[in-house]
Amino acid sequence: SNLSPLIRARSEGNQVEITGYNVKRDDFEPEYDNDAEFPLAELEIRVEDSEADKATKREMLRLYWKRQKERYERRHFVLSRGLLNVKKQQAAEKKLGKAEKDLAASLRVFSRFQSPEDHATLVEGLLRESRLRARIQQLKEYRRAGVLSMAEAELYEQDKRRRDSEREKLKQQESYLQQPAYKSSSAMRANRYFNRLGSGAAAEEGAEGLGL
Repeated sequence: SNLSPLIRARSEGNQVEITGYNVKRDDFEPEYDNDAEFPLAELEIRVEDSEADKATKREMLRLYWKRQKERYERRHFVLSRGLLNVKKQQAAEKKLGKAEKDLAASLRVFSRFQSPEDHATLVEGLLRESRLRARIQQLKEYRRAGVLSMAEAELYEQDKRRRDSEREKLKQQESYLQQPAYKSSSAMRANRYFNRLGSGAAAEEGAEGLGL
């Protein structure tokens, strides 16, 4: 392979269909700020341009350079932090609950301004704080419920899960009963029932009229 060892190492675990990173070209599809080149498509600095026109075009080039710089910095960040390793990222996320995933995701914006070690310390510290807060709330709930031991706490949690499960089943049943399809089928059954009653009543009246 003609790839440098650095590129190969940084792209380990890359799944192009997810990340969009092409290892051989060393770029993303699409790139960050993918339309940055569009304003320059027809740009041409000619000798006969006025100084004002030349100044405008130079400013366009300066702005393009700035956008390119941001693009390369972001690319370097993704590569240097090993973020292309999809399986590794997914494995790390599996260890977290939904609330913890949301917290970690909200902190990613700070990772560009920190070393990997500092960012990991920040995330772990806030996750630990979140877990402690959740545990404190759980213990307060136990106290309000009169739970006095861990054995009682386990029984309380089992009963809580059972109640939650029953509540969810009831909610699903209520949701089903509110569906238009169920209502229409119920109405159809009711109509058939009343039609049968009506037919039976008409038959009885006819029989009486015939003296049967």
